[in-house]
Amino acid sequence: MSELKILPEFQYLYFYKLESGTSVGIHMHNCYELVYYLDGTGETPSERGTFKYKPGKIMLYEPFVKHDEHHFSNVAVCCLTFSHRPPINVPTGIYHDNGGVILGLLMAIRDEQAQGAEYCGDMTRALISQIIVKLLRHSEHGGAEDSFLSVYKYINDHFNTDIDIEKLAKITSYSYGRFRHLFKAKTGVSPMQYIIDVRLKYAKTLLAGSTLSISNIATGCGFSDISQFSVSFKKSNNLTPSEYRRQKGLVQ
Repeated sequence: MSELKILPEFQYLYFYKLESGTSVGIHMHNCYELVYYLDGTGETPSERGTFKYKPGKIMLYEPFVKHDEHHFSNVAVCCLTFSHRPPINVPTGIYHDNGGVILGLLMAIRDEQAQGAEYCGDMTRALISQIIVKLLRHSEHGGAEDSFLSVYKYINDHFNTDIDIEKLAKITSYSYGRFRHLFKAKTGVSPMQYIIDVRLKYAKTLLAGSTLSISNIATGCGFSDISQFSVSFKKSNNLTPSEYRRQKGLVQ
């Protein structure tokens, strides 16, 4: 059973508002930064991808990840920073606060810091630990929302090239093995099979709607040669590319 070995160290918590059309500027922290969006919409470009936010969303940044923040409307946020050694296995990305539980924990931290009662530091660390566990559980069941959307978009934009699965894993900030596991849990297929399926889907539109040669379609969709394409196509459709084209009324 997984558990946190060391309690986190509180850095600071503050609330602020920013006007529509403004940006924060590229920066990074030597600790974790959690930004809870209370109001407003926008996006935050980072080394891990660009993430869109709206009220009730949480943006978590790992240490030393460069990022910015653009505001499409007036924005109100709560920002918490903390350190943790060893690092926690929660990747940079957008998370959702189901039921407002994390917001409640942030308010409790605010109250603890304002009151400064005995054992305030211990209580604050315990509250941050609860937030971390909520994020860890979220991550174990799919992770940062937009990181996988970025993977799907990357595949759709580059399916006709030689896609490196390790590069896809880096987009989500997961390890190679963890990424493959979560990807299959989300899509029902491996990353490589997903790429092949996207290629075959596009190939079918070309077979049915163009007079391109099957060889050109194969290479244009990212297959190494017509043989690899034909084997994959028949396995998926129970027809060869030529048979599929004839069925759709076009003859090679």
